[in-house]
Amino acid sequence: MHPHVQERAAAAVSEDLEVKAVSEAVFDPFEYFVLRHRDGLLKTDFKASLGKVSYHIPCHSRVQNMGQKTREALQLVPGTTLNTVERCAGHDGTWASSPSTTRTR
Repeated sequence: MHPHVQERAAAAVSEDLEVKAVSEAVFDPFEYFVLRHRDGLLKTDFKASLGKVSYHIPCHSRVQNMGQKTREALQLVPGTTLNTVERCAGHDGTWASSPSTTRTR
């Protein structure tokens, strides 16, 4: 995500009370799984490993400041080896597909 977009997103959440209320009530799915695990409410009797998994950390999760919850949840599956990719993928979120950043024919 472009740094200016990150700054605007963070400012919007901190300044708009309605946006802040929604952001506090909505969870990323893997954030929810990790919270359930922390509270002892997530079943972890997995029947098979996931093998080798590459996990790309999306730029927007850095702005959300929630940590690497997908990585934490995947690590709960025994026999799973994680490769965390922290580089920009160049096409995450909506920035890369907005009219100002794509060519039209």
